Amino acid sequence: MRLLISMALLAGAAMPALASARSLAGGGGPEISMIRVGAALVLCLAAAFAAAIVLRRMNLPQGWRGFAVRPSRARRIEVIETRRLATHAELSLVRCGDAEFLILCGQSDAKVISRGAADDRPCGDDRA
Repeated sequence: MRLLISMALLAGAAMPALASARSLAGGGGPEISMIRVGAALVLCLAAAFAAAIVLRRMNLPQGWRGFAVRPSRARRIEVIETRRLATHAELSLVRCGDAEFLILCGQSDAKVISRGAADDRPCGDDRA
């Protein structure tokens, strides 16, 4: 028992900072220099910049780079062209699979104007 008490006394004498703790209200301001704060900021920004460069060069798929990436499906619907006819009216050419639809979208409704087979000819090109 005496050995434990003497070791505690020696540890207390060896570490005066732990033995004489200040009260919370009576302590002074932190003694951190602005150079140290600036150096820490520069170090963090450099680490973030380096991580961004590494991720960009790894050519990972889009999404959460490296985390759960959903397999991409082939898109079936494609908006080929859209023209604004008036303030609240648009004419859109939409392709879905092998079919094309000409859709008139108004302020309160949408109508399919024409349906047809998809071909790669631009409108107005009658040369076959």
